[in-house]
Amino acid sequence: MKASDWARLVLDTEAAATRLVVLKLHYPRADLTRIMQRTPHVLLQDVAVLEDNAKQVKQLLSTARDADALVTALPSLMEPRNLISVLVTVQKWYFNKRDPVEVIEADPELILRAQDCDIPFEPVYVEEGSGAWTAPSLAYHERRTDWQAYIDQKFYGQE
Repeated sequence: MKASDWARLVLDTEAAATRLVVLKLHYPRADLTRIMQRTPHVLLQDVAVLEDNAKQVKQLLSTARDADALVTALPSLMEPRNLISVLVTVQKWYFNKRDPVEVIEADPELILRAQDCDIPFEPVYVEEGSGAWTAPSLAYHERRTDWQAYIDQKFYGQE
């Protein structure tokens, strides 16, 4: 964060405390200290945005055994767009054969390792007007180009 952002936090500690309470209400078992060490900018978000994001994240991680532990391990997943991108990407990595939430829960470091290696994640877009989230279709095999099919067959033994 920039120095001016830190100054905003210091000058309005009541607002920062309110945001921490909101986060604790939505993620009661999460380690907010660890989360804030990695993503302090969350304390600058509007309370309504924090609540809306938390509701969407809880819905997307509804199948998780412990969504709070997952958010603690990967604080960037508190942003729905990031979470959707990760879920779609992991689902593509496993060719729709495994539940992406299950994969991430089993090994949260998988996402960090992918980021460290600059492996791109699928983009997520917000549709104008409706505000709905959209991600590229998971119909990879049907939509791939000839060169992608060649690489898949030649190097990965896939049909």
